[in-house]
Amino acid sequence: MLSASLVALSLLAAPPESVIDLDASALEGALASNSAFPEFTGRGPTTPLFVKFFAPWCGHCKSLAPTWTELAGQDLGGARVARVDCTAESFVCKQYGVRGYPFLLYFARDGRTYRYKGKRALRALADFARGGWASSAPFDPTALPPSKRNASLISDMPNVATALGVCAGTLTVAAMIAVCWDMLRHDRVSRDRVADVRPAARNDRDPKAD
Repeated sequence: MLSASLVALSLLAAPPESVIDLDASALEGALASNSAFPEFTGRGPTTPLFVKFFAPWCGHCKSLAPTWTELAGQDLGGARVARVDCTAESFVCKQYGVRGYPFLLYFARDGRTYRYKGKRALRALADFARGGWASSAPFDPTALPPSKRNASLISDMPNVATALGVCAGTLTVAAMIAVCWDMLRHDRVSRDRVADVRPAARNDRDPKAD
């Protein structure tokens, strides 16, 4: 933990206009008390970080690279610009829910993480780092993206169809039992009525006939 913090401090001491390259250990130390690391406690990183999670082969990442470097030279209200190579640090990228490249996360002093999904223009990025992040909802790296949620629902459809079929079959059997029971009940009532009528008919016979 101490070595990670020292590495992080040395990286954050780098010239403000430079993009900080972070590995898992350095990111852990730089964030220090970020909620994603339960072994740390506190308010959040002393220096906010705007981090680009990328892959060297990613075309969109290559296109963003010059703007990201230029962003590091802007006045961002104390925030620093960094990047993490996900081909070398796959575990930490998975930990932060990286689902595509480039994946931009802002680590604020409040200990929360905010995802940037706007335009990749210098002004838009700088505005987000200067305070625009506060108007967005905190990012939950454990939450499934909409596409995965929909896929999960689709994958459950066969089970749903089976359940509906069972329910329909159960209802059909129940309806048939109810109909049969009703028929039996009416048949018993009819037989009881016949039984009640027959003695009366015998009592009404003419005595002379005997």
